[in-house]
Amino acid sequence: MPDYTFTNLSPLDFEELCRDLLQKELEIRFESFGPGKDAGIDFRYTTDKSNGIVVQCKRYEHWKDLWPSLKKELPKVRQLQPYRYILVTSCPINDTQKSKILKLFDPYILNRSDIIGRGDLNNLLSDFRNVELNHPKLWIPSTNVLERVLHSRVVNQVIAEKKQIERTLQVYVENESYARAVKILNERRWVIISGIPGIGKTTLARMLVASFMAQGFEELVTASDSIRDAFELAKEDTSQIFFFDDFLGRVFLNKELPTNEDKRIKTFIDIAEGNKNKLFILTTREYILSQAIQRYEFRKPSIELSKCIVELEHYTRKNRARILYNHLYYSNIGVAHLNDLLRDKNYLKIIDHKNYSPRLVEEMISIEDMWRSIPHGEFTNRFLENLEDQELIWSTAFENEISRFSQYILINLITAGTPIYYEDLRTLMVAFASRFSQKYGFSYSGLDFKKAMRELEQCFISVDKAKYGDELIVTFHNPSIEDFLINYLRSDEDLIYDILDAAPLFNQFFNIFTLDGSNPVQMFKTKLRGRIVVDGTIKELIINRTMSSIAELGSSELESIDFPRKKREGPYSRLDILRGETRGINDKRIDEFLKAEFTKVSSPSLLMRPEDYREYVCLSRRLGPDYFENKPEILKRFFAKVCRISQFEEFEKLEPLFPEEYEELTQTDDFKEHLRDVIERETDDADDSETLESVLAAAEQMNHDYNVFIQDLKDTLEEKIEEAKEEEEGEDENNEQIILPENNEKDEVEENADDDEDKNIDSMFDSLRELKS
Repeated sequence: MPDYTFTNLSPLDFEELCRDLLQKELEIRFESFGPGKDAGIDFRYTTDKSNGIVVQCKRYEHWKDLWPSLKKELPKVRQLQPYRYILVTSCPINDTQKSKILKLFDPYILNRSDIIGRGDLNNLLSDFRNVELNHPKLWIPSTNVLERVLHSRVVNQVIAEKKQIERTLQVYVENESYARAVKILNERRWVIISGIPGIGKTTLARMLVASFMAQGFEELVTASDSIRDAFELAKEDTSQIFFFDDFLGRVFLNKELPTNEDKRIKTFIDIAEGNKNKLFILTTREYILSQAIQRYEFRKPSIELSKCIVELEHYTRKNRARILYNHLYYSNIGVAHLNDLLRDKNYLKIIDHKNYSPRLVEEMISIEDMWRSIPHGEFTNRFLENLEDQELIWSTAFENEISRFSQYILINLITAGTPIYYEDLRTLMVAFASRFSQKYGFSYSGLDFKKAMRELEQCFISVDKAKYGDELIVTFHNPSIEDFLINYLRSDEDLIYDILDAAPLFNQFFNIFTLDGSNPVQMFKTKLRGRIVVDGTIKELIINRTMSSIAELGSSELESIDFPRKKREGPYSRLDILRGETRGINDKRIDEFLKAEFTKVSSPSLLMRPEDYREYVCLSRRLGPDYFENKPEILKRFFAKVCRISQFEEFEKLEPLFPEEYEELTQTDDFKEHLRDVIERETDDADDSETLESVLAAAEQMNHDYNVFIQDLKDTLEEKIEEAKEEEEGEDENNEQIILPENNEKDEVEENADDDEDKNIDSMFDSLRELKS
């Protein structure tokens, strides 16, 4: 029978273990409340609040601590009046102590078996082995894992690794990466854990080490600087785990692997694959692994099968909350600093932050010098500031661990923005490299570009096939990368000038750059934290290039990732962007250019596309009537293109600009006949009652405003509406019992799930006030 003390579990871990055991034993599913202000309830099973089973969990090591706590619980239990009260504790309880508890909680504890102490819990664990296996933080330390012989060249490394594993066991929160890595190790005997900096690669690796040693592996061998350590300490008759943390990172700082290191690593992988008593665990950053595959003999196809990528998406909201909770629970953090995180639920700001990083959570809480240096009233704000500023995480990787050409791909990419087609990014880099590759010290070819993109993929960037279509689309892997790159570029005016001087895309000029730092709308126009304010020669370059090449510059802006198509840019949208970006600049050249260009694209000889209506009207209203020549002709040409009600609604917005010309046009028979044609077309195309009713309302408004005489069209619309409604009612009768309840029920379940998650997270952090006081 197991003999666990349960002291290595946090209160939350202990409660979840108790819940899982009792659900198996009683064959029911409990409603969970978690730690915190639970009113005497940790779990409950009931269909009637006054007549149910209530479970309370008490994680104490000694009776002297448990008994006073139980006496405090008594008033809560009396208020609850449960039919059955079950007490579970990690404290060892003898027969006399059980009698005292039974008497204290009479009549709510029905029998002695509902008082479950340490011995009873271990007995349940022996009956339900699956529960035991599902709680590795329980069973890993019990097998003296941390006391096994740890091999390394330096004794201090052994001690450090042992302490790190101990810490990992306390704070680790299992996510889907753990199960996937275990499966890979069981099947292939080696695994490469990769991902972005700070995502939890080493933490996962240490958890795997502890888990497999608990299952019987005898030795851990930590490779320090070279795989040579693993070869020298391998023993044929001993089950061993070989752990090589950041196996490429340290050597890549020097840009080269030791001689034949790649071949030795490959050989050791082959050894591990063919040996049941050997496991090989490696960690690395994804972009470094991509670089190594290209440069060295790591082209073995099985690498992809043995790779486990840790991504932020693997951390659910509950996972993030538990990681923060565990670090706080096991830390020495001061009460005042803790209270600042708990105040007004500030912890939610960290859990839900777009740049959430397990590494940063650990640094802010577990490193005493970090939190002690911050006034307790500013702790949450400083925490959030560090999440916003990801320079610590990305600067080393960017400056030291990727090729120079890869660096300039990222810098150019941030100016264009993502999502972007792969081929558009290639075009962008051809334009920059053809002029500045020598100046910035990198070589360029089609092969160089492919290698660099593979190096960056899945860490700095993602390259995915479009959901609809065959195009490849590039996006940044993490929003914090974008923030880092903007801040990195902000102070390098020479590089900014060169990028814009070579820029082949119009959106490069205004995606992260602004000419007017006094305008808050322009400063925070993008999803990023703040745009780069440019002045002087860069400002002149932007004005000159956009004015001289406004029609020739390309564009890479996509409407969305799911439906990746270029944002349509008519002859008016770029003028509108230029007008908005230069609005605060007093420069006659710009005003004269806008007037000349707008006159050119508004000429009656220019055929306007129907899809340009909205952009044309928007720009016209912003520029004002002084920009127009031959107003009657412009109105006629515009109206002649109107073929939908929505387009006519845009046309009406021109009335304030041309009041006299507008009035004259709307009085003509041609105008009224054209409106009738528009209504007829919409009537023919509409096929449901809602759309038809919308057409009818618009037609009646047109008749009121312009005296169009549409009585015959109105009669036709009303008949079609009645027919459509009868058809829709028949469809509703056939589908009512199948569709409506299912959709309503789904929405209700999702809403309740969100509410329950919020309550559980709040309850979890509420408990810290009492536990840490």
